[in-house]
Amino acid sequence: YGENKELEQKIALLIGENERLNKSLGDNLQQLDQWKAKCFDLERQLPKIDELNNRVENLNNENDRLNKQIQDRIRDIEGLRTKNLDLERRMNTIPELENKIALLVSENERLNQLLGDRAEELEKQKGKLYEVSRQCDQAQINNNELQNKLGLLVKENENLNN
Repeated sequence: YGENKELEQKIALLIGENERLNKSLGDNLQQLDQWKAKCFDLERQLPKIDELNNRVENLNNENDRLNKQIQDRIRDIEGLRTKNLDLERRMNTIPELENKIALLVSENERLNQLLGDRAEELEKQKGKLYEVSRQCDQAQINNNELQNKLGLLVKENENLNN
């Protein structure tokens, strides 16, 4: 805001200078007209008139330069205003983004807790699966032993029956 104020003050000074130069230019044009009227009577002063014409041209060039400088400053100010508005708009989105971040952090924590709970449940189920698998293996071993004993008993029974 301070930079904009400073630029506006500079513009005001340049506008004042431009008005002063325009007034000076008007004065010079008036003098030029007077010299042209005297030209018919005072041809010997022709070089003076040429000098005044050059001065008017220089002042016009200076005036053009100053006008261009003013236009450049106005464009700079407009660019800064646009940039300032964009920054203000972005600043206004910060609380909204902070709220979104807080919600996402909360959701992330909830999902991490849920993931931890599921991982713990998975570990419990793995333990149960291991125990059931071990019991199945033991039952298979017992079953094989019983099958072997049954086979022996069947052979012994056949031998006794024969």
